[in-house]
Amino acid sequence: MRSQKLLVELNRFIGRERDLAGLRRLASEARLITVTGPGGIGKSRLATRLLSQLLEDGIEGVVVPLASSTDPGLVVHVVASSLGIGGEPGQPIVETLAARLRQGRFVLLLDNCDRVSDDAALLAQALLEACVDLRILATCRHPLEVPGEVLWQVEGLPDVQAVALFMERARQIQHDFGGSQVSPVVVEICRRLDGMPLAIELAAAQTRFMQASEIRAHLDDRFTPLGGAGRTDPRHATLKTTLDWSHELLTEAEQTVFRRLSILPGAFDLAAAIAVCDGKVVRILARLVEKSMVVAAVDPHGSIRYHLLDTVRHYGRDRLDESAEREGIEHRFIHHYAAAFDGPATHMRSTDQKAWLARAERENDNLRGVLNLTRIRNPAGMIQLAAALSWFWFVRGHWTEGLEWTEAALAASPEPSSGRARLLSGAVSLARYLNRYADGFKYGEESLRLYEELRDDVGRAQTLFEVGWLAMPSQRFDEAEARFQDVLRIGREQQSEALAMRAFFGLGQVRWRLGNSREARRLLVQGESIARSLDDLWMRIALYDTLGHVLHDLRDFKQARRYFQEGHDAAQELGDPDQAAHTLINMAYVDLDRGDLAAANVSLEASLPASVGLGQRVDVSLCLDGFALLDAAKHDYQQALVLFAAADAIRHSVGAGWSAMHNARVKDAIARCERALSPARARQSWSEGQSMTIEEAVRSVLTKEMPVAVHLSHRERTIAALIGEGLTSAQIAARLRIAERTVDSHAEHIRNKLGLHSRAQIAAWAARELDVAPLH
Repeated sequence: MRSQKLLVELNRFIGRERDLAGLRRLASEARLITVTGPGGIGKSRLATRLLSQLLEDGIEGVVVPLASSTDPGLVVHVVASSLGIGGEPGQPIVETLAARLRQGRFVLLLDNCDRVSDDAALLAQALLEACVDLRILATCRHPLEVPGEVLWQVEGLPDVQAVALFMERARQIQHDFGGSQVSPVVVEICRRLDGMPLAIELAAAQTRFMQASEIRAHLDDRFTPLGGAGRTDPRHATLKTTLDWSHELLTEAEQTVFRRLSILPGAFDLAAAIAVCDGKVVRILARLVEKSMVVAAVDPHGSIRYHLLDTVRHYGRDRLDESAEREGIEHRFIHHYAAAFDGPATHMRSTDQKAWLARAERENDNLRGVLNLTRIRNPAGMIQLAAALSWFWFVRGHWTEGLEWTEAALAASPEPSSGRARLLSGAVSLARYLNRYADGFKYGEESLRLYEELRDDVGRAQTLFEVGWLAMPSQRFDEAEARFQDVLRIGREQQSEALAMRAFFGLGQVRWRLGNSREARRLLVQGESIARSLDDLWMRIALYDTLGHVLHDLRDFKQARRYFQEGHDAAQELGDPDQAAHTLINMAYVDLDRGDLAAANVSLEASLPASVGLGQRVDVSLCLDGFALLDAAKHDYQQALVLFAAADAIRHSVGAGWSAMHNARVKDAIARCERALSPARARQSWSEGQSMTIEEAVRSVLTKEMPVAVHLSHRERTIAALIGEGLTSAQIAARLRIAERTVDSHAEHIRNKLGLHSRAQIAAWAARELDVAPLH
């Protein structure tokens, strides 16, 4: 399991040592700490700093940014997305979240709860009750009022730390600012600003244009009326006044860009800034960063992204409203993201699919903002964007959130249209993964009717494909066959290789499930050939997976494992962690059947933590079954029964089943274990496993002494295969167009990873593990 990589801000964290020390002590005892205080006081930065320290201690944690969430119903989905968790068939997303958070020690930072505090409080309470080792940090201007909540009130910085912050930011502008002495004027400025970090940063940014004495004079003029603030918290007035002053000191062009950027609810890149501001903004954006009105940060991929602090963004929204140009800016915001994600992503080439999915994940907060806006401003546009995002929601496992947006869009724009037909088609697959089959057929029927009215045979074929899949879980194979045959017919009429590929995939699935594995292989190989020619990575993953199962059934273990390995590599390339983890399980079961228990152990050990982290309980149960089969093979029948029982309990808890072949394998193994034990011992072992929590079952496996997982990269496997064919390093270098020393380096890595000592041993391994004929 891994922790989230936090955004790296481009300036140093200063002060708050006392707050951090106190919070760390509290974090070891309190289960819910809410860091409170006015906007601009530094709650988020403090809480994030605390979380980073806890991560260094080996505790898992993640930041859940809620500042951009205006719809309370999105809170649980934002938390799930931050954890990299998708949906799980037939299960409320809260249960999937809880199952993930029960693994080990975990800290959840719910940042900026103010506008969704009621839903954040309800979710926090539900998760704390379900996860005994979970700790939650929250930042909010007021308490969440959850039982057991401990409040930490953040005050202004003490003089010494406030001055240090001012001097640090000023010296980023002028490296010799203030010389070696701290000016009493700077001390007075910091006191005037109540030690509020945001206000201090805004004031320090003005040292590019003013002397410290001029800054103090401006503040004195502005802050004189604040004494009559009445019941208003003077710190709110301080910040408002500082923001007013900082805003007025911006040039007209800077003010325009600032208020327009406030429309963006999430972090954004330069392209988005240019789009919403309708012009060249690079230099102006840089100046806004210098003046602390915009924050620049490095994301986990090393890219620079920008955002406005919550308080600053809402100040900017007020200025945007006053300008009477909000409607036009909203239109640009909507147009930019709608254009960026328009079109059927499933038809893209592999590299485009990968980039499209990664971009959608990165821009998810902004996409949610666009969907919310279009629900009112442009319902037809909401239909179009939701239709485009259906594939993202499907592949990334955001099934519940995706279907909620889909239903909202369908309700907002009931008029017949091609976008509605396409959105309904995407809804079929989302409903299928959520086990909402009746809804899925309803969506499919309307989509087909609309496509018929539009005379769009290609669109109709796409929906027929989805409806065919929807018939499979209830074993309505005749209906599925008919739908896929229609897809094939339309594909041939339209000369569409993409449709023919999907038809072959669907028909191959039907043949396999009916037990005709040889015919299934023939159809699937045709589909795979087209997927390669079209460079459709997503379809290749699906075809590799089914071909692996078919060849496994045909006892062609080497080829089955090769397809599963290729599927694993493709899933990693696409960025589909669910499928990548699942293919490791498939490989493990092939290895079990060919008697390579060590390889099976390695794959299961790699898949189980990933499946736990993704919240995929069915895959966790399959891993536990795999470990149980390994224990049975080693004659540890008691432990095997415990794990079989634990896996069985997990599947029953989520109402999930698995294939008939897997059930038969497990049933046979359980019977062998029971015969090897006394009836009393067998019952005791089964009872022990049935009463285990998921966490206990996983812990019992992962704490065993296991070999280190060995996975060669794609390039390493290629070189190993060529060594297996008898090629020299020079010949391999010429074929792959790389340096000979690079080949030798890869060969050394292969030997080290596999524990081998010579090229001959690599060749023997390649003959056994890869599709390479042994040397004679």
